[in-house]
Amino acid sequence: MTPPETAASAALLGAFCGAFNGLLAGAVMRRFAAASQPVFFAAFVAGFFYRLLFLLGALWLLRNEKYIIIVAFAAALIFAQLILEVILVPRGPWTSKRS
Repeated sequence: MTPPETAASAALLGAFCGAFNGLLAGAVMRRFAAASQPVFFAAFVAGFFYRLLFLLGALWLLRNEKYIIIVAFAAALIFAQLILEVILVPRGPWTSKRS
């Protein structure tokens, strides 16, 4: 696979990777939302480290590219997975029912 050549293609690739990570993290958090607190927080911390390692690995693969490509990819990746996690993770029993 060749690296992206423009900032727009880097952002698109980052958004696709972020969507994958967001859907995966949302599914895991949804699965463990009703579990006990230690299990839920273990899944949360494991997901955090997975996303961090994914980002670092992707940036390592893009280390020889122009800075604008790296920034566009990283920003789109982080934004896409954040949006999908916020949408997909349901309310837990610890949140208020009003709002």
